[in-house]
Amino acid sequence: IVTGVSSASTSGSASTKRARGDGISYKSEKVKLDSISTEAPPHPLLRTRKGVVEILADGADDTDFNEQKKSHESNGITGGLSFAMPAAKPVPQKKEKIDPLKRQAELKGINLLRMPNGMERRRLNTTKMNKKKGIITWKIELCFHQPKVPAEDLNGSSHTLEKSFPKLLKVESEVSESSTLSEELGRHLDVHPGNSTTRSSLRAFANASRDSLLMFMKRLPCSSAAPQYFKLDPNATLMESLTGKTIIEFPTIDVVMETEKDCFPLFIKEI
Repeated sequence: IVTGVSSASTSGSASTKRARGDGISYKSEKVKLDSISTEAPPHPLLRTRKGVVEILADGADDTDFNEQKKSHESNGITGGLSFAMPAAKPVPQKKEKIDPLKRQAELKGINLLRMPNGMERRRLNTTKMNKKKGIITWKIELCFHQPKVPAEDLNGSSHTLEKSFPKLLKVESEVSESSTLSEELGRHLDVHPGNSTTRSSLRAFANASRDSLLMFMKRLPCSSAAPQYFKLDPNATLMESLTGKTIIEFPTIDVVMETEKDCFPLFIKEI
C-alpha cells in the first residue's frame, strides 16, 4: 500500500510497514502529491481515508504501474507514485534427515561420526541396530601389534615375529554392545572351530597370559604427530568402553603386549 498526503505543502517521505491478512508484509511510503483533483472519478486502485490517498497495488508489474500512473495523472493527480511490492518470502529450510544409528549412539553417550556415503570407512561399516530393542551390534576392528621379541616357531628354531608376521594384524568382527572385550579376544585367541588360521597368526598373543594383553583406543580428535589413547578394561562391556568417546563409523581397538605399552601414551595418566 502506498499512501500520499493530500497537501501541496507537504514534502519529505517516511516509511511504514503494514500487514495484510495473508501474512505478507507490504512496505508503504508516503510521497509528495502536488495536487489532487477532487472531481477526478474514483479508481479501483484508489482509496481516500481522512484526506490520505491510498493506492492499492497487489502484485502489479511494471506495465500495470505505468498504465495506472498515466491514468492517475490524466485525472489530475501529479507527483511521485510507486507500488508496494510484497516482501520476499523466506525459503523454507529442508529438515536434515536424522541418522537412526547416530541418534541411538548419542542416547548411549557415544559420539558417533558418520562419513559421507561412498567413503571407504562408511562403506565397510556393517554396524547394525535393533530398533525394537535399541541394541547396537558394532563392527569392531582389533589391531594386534606384534611384539618385537624373539619367539619359538613350530620347528623350535628362534626367530623374531617382526620378520615372520606383519607388524600389525587387523581382525574384524561384529560384537554386541553387551559383550565384554575379554570375550571378544577369546573368540580369536582361544581354540574354536574355524579360527585356526587367525589363531596361528596371533600365536604370540594366544600363548601369552590374558592379563598381559592390553587394549587401547585412540582419543579423537587428536594430533597425528602426538596421538593419545584410552586404556580399556577388558572386563567391561563394549558399550561401557565406548561411552563418552568419539568414534568414526566403528571402533578401532589396539591390542598390545605389556612390553609395548610405552608406544601408546595415555590421555589419562595412570597413577
